[in-house]
Amino acid sequence: MQNLVSSIGWVGFWSLATIYLFLCVSSILVGPFVVGILKPKFSLIVGSLCYVSFIVANKWPGPYTLIPTGALVGIGGSILWTAQGTYLTQCSS
Repeated sequence: MQNLVSSIGWVGFWSLATIYLFLCVSSILVGPFVVGILKPKFSLIVGSLCYVSFIVANKWPGPYTLIPTGALVGIGGSILWTAQGTYLTQCSS
């Protein structure tokens, strides 16, 4: 993404800012709720699938692909991190 700054402007910066904004907000609201409903194992899969959309969006870099999928990665990251912590805690006992 860094080498595309001259051709698509500040999209890399704004997509990363979107990822971390949504990660912070959804870690409080979305992650525990989804893990409570889907259980940790399935939540790990759902959270990981959110990352696939961002990987595919990098095939066509632009603000209309990277920023919305960045939001999805932030939400998926909160689900993934919450599910990981819950799953490891369950496995240790």
